Amino acid sequence: PQCKAAASHAWNVPVTWVADIGNSSVLNSTVSPMSEDDSNTREGWRQEGEILYFSVLRGHNVSFTLSDEAEYDILGRTQFFNNKSVAFTITGHSTTDLFHWSKRFDDQENLRFTWLISPEPIDEGISWLPYAGFAVLAGSVAGIYLLVKKDEKDFKLSEALMARNYEGDDDE
Repeated sequence: PQCKAAASHAWNVPVTWVADIGNSSVLNSTVSPMSEDDSNTREGWRQEGEILYFSVLRGHNVSFTLSDEAEYDILGRTQFFNNKSVAFTITGHSTTDLFHWSKRFDDQENLRFTWLISPEPIDEGISWLPYAGFAVLAGSVAGIYLLVKKDEKDFKLSEALMARNYEGDDDE
């Protein structure tokens, strides 16, 4: 049968089902085997004694060939993929105001948000911006140069107006 348990608007990630297959063991399957250590979601199956865990995407069929013609019982779904005890999910959402967008999650203490800055392309209407930046840079350098030259000229002029004592006894 097809897996139709997930809501149609939810992400199509594998749902892990639990089946009691008695004393049988899996001989063949349409999905690949996985181990207890598999943490990344994918379709697959693993067996622990009489319990069969199998993860399948919504709308996909899965078939098993068992060693015995035994009755099986679908016990339900696990809370997390591959019967893990916790799940860690990273997702992305593009927004211009993360503070405003995340307000609806204020009551969720276990949920955290962070910024990921992504560069935006320059609008076609502001192609003059690099030229303006160069003009500001050149103007700043020229202004500093002219200011230093003016101070140097003022210093020479003030030195010329000061009286000089060439005898060397001006300590007293």
